[in-house]
Amino acid sequence: MSGSVSNWGSDSDSSYVEDGQSFKRKSEDHTGELEQRLQRKAKKVALAKIEEQKNPKRKPGDIQELELKFHRENKRKSYFTSFEEATRASHGQRGWDFDGEDADDEYEQDVIQLPWVKKETELDGPDSPSGPGDSEPPSDITLEELGRKYKDLTEAAREGAFNDLIGRAAEVRRIQQALLGAYEPGNIEIVGEHGIGKKTLVHLLAKDLVHGKKPEGLKERHLVMIDFEEVLKKGIGWYDNFKCYLDECASLKGRVIAVIPEFQKILSKRKDYGAAVRHLSRRVNEGLQIILTSTKAVGSHSLPNLKRRFTKLEVKEYSLSDLKLRLMKRYVAAEHLLSTTVSEAAVVKAFEISQLEKGGGHASRKEVYERACEILDLAVAEARMSFEEMSDEEKKESGVLFPYADEEIVKFVSSSIDGEQAVITSNSDEIELRLDLGEDVNNFVGRLKNHVMGQDHALLAVAKALFVRSVDLGGDSAKGPIGVFFFAGTTGVGKTETVKALSRETGLPCKHFDMSTFTQEHDVKRLLGAPPSYVGYGDGGELTNWLEEHPKSILLFDEAEKAHIDILKALLGLMDEGKITDSQAQTYSGQGTIIVLTSNLCSKVIGELYAAGYTPEQVMEQVLPMMRDSGLPPEWLNRLTASLAFRPITEEVSKKLIPMKLKKFADGVLERQRIELVWNEEVIDWLQKHGYSAEFGLRPLERLINKSAVAHALVEKIYQKEVKRGDKAEIYVEEDKIRVRKVEK
Repeated sequence: MSGSVSNWGSDSDSSYVEDGQSFKRKSEDHTGELEQRLQRKAKKVALAKIEEQKNPKRKPGDIQELELKFHRENKRKSYFTSFEEATRASHGQRGWDFDGEDADDEYEQDVIQLPWVKKETELDGPDSPSGPGDSEPPSDITLEELGRKYKDLTEAAREGAFNDLIGRAAEVRRIQQALLGAYEPGNIEIVGEHGIGKKTLVHLLAKDLVHGKKPEGLKERHLVMIDFEEVLKKGIGWYDNFKCYLDECASLKGRVIAVIPEFQKILSKRKDYGAAVRHLSRRVNEGLQIILTSTKAVGSHSLPNLKRRFTKLEVKEYSLSDLKLRLMKRYVAAEHLLSTTVSEAAVVKAFEISQLEKGGGHASRKEVYERACEILDLAVAEARMSFEEMSDEEKKESGVLFPYADEEIVKFVSSSIDGEQAVITSNSDEIELRLDLGEDVNNFVGRLKNHVMGQDHALLAVAKALFVRSVDLGGDSAKGPIGVFFFAGTTGVGKTETVKALSRETGLPCKHFDMSTFTQEHDVKRLLGAPPSYVGYGDGGELTNWLEEHPKSILLFDEAEKAHIDILKALLGLMDEGKITDSQAQTYSGQGTIIVLTSNLCSKVIGELYAAGYTPEQVMEQVLPMMRDSGLPPEWLNRLTASLAFRPITEEVSKKLIPMKLKKFADGVLERQRIELVWNEEVIDWLQKHGYSAEFGLRPLERLINKSAVAHALVEKIYQKEVKRGDKAEIYVEEDKIRVRKVEK
C-alpha cells in the first residue's frame, strides 16, 4: 500500500513540474498577446485625441468608442493576470491545462462601467461587449401593427393577392414538415437560382395556410416578410432595421414566422454582417421560427452556427409537362380575364417555338416559359387587333363573336420577331436541336465552298460532324456541344473564314474571342465574371453573358495557344459536357453551340508536311504531339470532335479566290457609294503577282484590295470628283499600277 502511494507521489511530482512548465508557456503567450493588443488600442486612443484637438468637428462618439475598446481590453488583461496567479497558487491537481476559457467566461459576465456609459448592455452595435441584441425583445407591438410595418403574407393571401401555381405541391408540403418539426418547431432555408420561384413558394404556403387544410401546429400563424431590398438601401443603418425586425417578430413568437428573402445579400455586407448573423442565431435559439431564401452559392448553410438550425430545401426547375400546364392555366383557362380565347394548340405551338429558340432541349425552363409567355402575349394582342379591324358584317358572316388566338396567329407573331434555320423533330416533351443542313452532306459542303476554297477536307470533316448531331441517336452522342473543332495552320489560309461560312449557312450567331488578350491568369474573370469582392462582381463575364443570351450559337476562340493555360482549362467543362459555371456558381448551357478553336502552332511544319505529300490525317498525327509539347493541355486536346490541319494556299487557289474577293469589295462599294465597279483579267493577274504569299496566305491579297492598291485608287478618284455616286468605274492596270476611271454605263 505504501509502495503504491510512494509511486503515485513521484509521478505527481514529475507531472506537476511538466504541467507547470506547459502552463507557464501558455499563460505567458496569452498574456503577452493581450499586452500587445492593449498597447495598440491605447495608441489608437491617444492618436484619436490628438486628431480631436486638430479637428474639433470630429464626433465625440469616435473617441468614446475607442476608449470603450481600450477599457475592455484592459479589463480583459486584468482578468487573465489574476486568473494566472490564482491558477499557480492552486495548481496541485494533476493534469491541469490552462487555455483561458474560464477567464473568458468570467470576463463575459462582467460589465465595464465608464462614466459616460449608463449601461453597456444597452449598446446595440456589433462592438458592444456582450454582443448586440441581448436585451429582451419589445412586447408592446401588436400583430396588426407588425403586419402594417412589414408585409403580412397571410393577410395578403386572405385578400386573394396570390395566384394558384401548378407543380409545387411537394415543395410546399416539405416546408410545412420542416416548420412543424418533431420535438420542437423548425426552420427552413429555400435554396435555388435567381428567378426559379423561391419567394413564390412562400406565397403558396401563405395561401395554403389560409384556404387549404392547415396542420394543427401551423394554425393561426402569420408569415411576416421584411422587404430586404429597402433595408439594404439604408446603407450603414441596415443592421438596426434588421435587428428591430427580428426583435419585433420574436416578441410575437408562436404567432409569427419571420420570412427573410435573399439572405445571401447579408453576407455581401462587409460591415455588421457577423453581428446580424449572430443576432439571427440568438433569436432562433429563443424559439423564433424563420424561413430564409437564398441562392445556391451562399446562404445559411455556409455558416456552421446556423446550418444545424435550418432544413435545406433545394428548388429545382419545373418539368416540361408542368410548364405546359402553367401555360394552359395562364391563357386557355383565363378567357374571362383576357377577353380572348386561346386554343390549346396555340399554347403547345408557342411552347415548342420557345424551346427551339432558346437552344433546344438544353434550354433552361425559366427561359422557355418566359419566351412562351412573350409569344402568347403577342398572339393575344394580335387576335384582339384583328377582331377590332373586322366589320360587324364580317364578324357575323364568319361567326366570330370574340377574339380568338389559334396556332396560325402564334406562327405569325413568332416569325415576325425572329426566324432561324431550325426544325422540331421530337414527338416527346423534349425538343432536340436540328440544324437545317439539307438532305446531303455534299450539298452542304458545296455551300461552304462558295466562301472557302482549297480546304475541302476540313469542310467535309466539319459537315460530317454536324450531320451526326443533327439526328437524335440517344446515349452519349447527344451530350456536350454540337461540335468542338480545332483548326491549325498558317495565317490567312481560311480558318476564320470557315467559321464565318458556318455562321452564314447555319443561321447561328458567332461570338469571336481573341485569346491573345487572355494571357494572364486573372483574365479568366473576363470570361466567367469577377469573383466576390473584386471590381465587376455581379456583371457577368463575356462568355457567360453571351451564352445566357445566345445558348445556340458559334463560339470562336481565335489563336487559342496564346491564352493562359488556366483559361484553356476553364473551358474543359464547356467542351466536354456543354456546361460552364461562372464566379457566382451559376451554370450556363452550351450544348447548343459549335465551338471552334484556331491556332498558328507548328504552321511551318504543317506547310512542309503538305509539300512532302502527306495527307491531312498524317499531318495531324505528326503535329499533335508537337502541340502537346508546346503547352496545350492533353485533356484539352482529348475533348476535340475533330482536329484539322489547313493546307497552305497554292497559287492556283489564290487566283480562283481573287474574283471572289474583288466581288465582295465591289458589293460593299455599290451598297455604300452607289458606284458600280468592273475589272478585267489583267487586274486579276496583277493582284496575283503582287498579293500571293505561300507564307502569309490571303491576307496580303486582301490588304491590296481593301486597304491599299485598289481602295486607294478608287478613293483618289472620289476625292477628285472624277467618280461620283451613281457612276460606273473600271479598275485597270497602267504602268504596273492599279488605276480607276469612270466609264459609261
